[in-house]
Amino acid sequence: MEFAVKVRGFGNGELIPRRHTCEGGDLSPMVEWSGEPEGTQSFALIMDDPDAPAGTWNHWLLWDVAAHVRSVAEDFRPGGAGSSGRNDFGRQGYGGPCPPRGHGVHRYNFTVYAVDRPVLGLPPGAKRKELDGALAGLVSGNLTRIGWRKMERAGLKPYLRFGAFSELAKDRAGLVRIAIREARRQGWITRDARVSLIGDHPNDILAARANGAQSIAVATGLSSAQELAAHAPDILLPDLRSLRLDDLAGCGA
Repeated sequence: MEFAVKVRGFGNGELIPRRHTCEGGDLSPMVEWSGEPEGTQSFALIMDDPDAPAGTWNHWLLWDVAAHVRSVAEDFRPGGAGSSGRNDFGRQGYGGPCPPRGHGVHRYNFTVYAVDRPVLGLPPGAKRKELDGALAGLVSGNLTRIGWRKMERAGLKPYLRFGAFSELAKDRAGLVRIAIREARRQGWITRDARVSLIGDHPNDILAARANGAQSIAVATGLSSAQELAAHAPDILLPDLRSLRLDDLAGCGA
């Protein structure tokens, strides 16, 4: 079963009811999920608006939701489950859609991440950049939404997340170098094996190149296939959901 996310009260691509916006009650909708990958130890949730005038606007940041929890209730308040980050309205918890008048239709993404550790180590009130850093790794957080099982069937085994070493290096290339060294020390990959870095952002490709690793770029929506291709990854997968073993012939993770 694939990792599935459902937002109660409206379907994918439908208008968000007024009660969940700044013009109504500004109540967060109920979000449910199921089919998480084996080994999931917690969940994180991000709601954002990629169509905001100044760039992506973060409406809701939540993490460290316990692995046995499968939903967040309507009208969620910080402290109810997990840890809440500071949204771009400047407060913790949910902030509903509130696009500028006359700016046209905006899209709002609700993304649930299956995380392979129970606690990310972030303080309440952390912002999106810090959360992204904690979720990033040898397997991107966005990829977990599509499903680790399919990745493993295709020969891609997620070893660890380089975000776990965020306090030990200042840039992504440094985090990758530390993570690869730790994976070799633990014996998860042999010392002479070629390392593959899986990611869905151009910076993942650059970090792999800086460390002599093979870059496997997957277009999940965070970056388009065209944006990733411009950075010349070793392997480019336009859509992980259609991933087949043949796509990665001779590729080791």
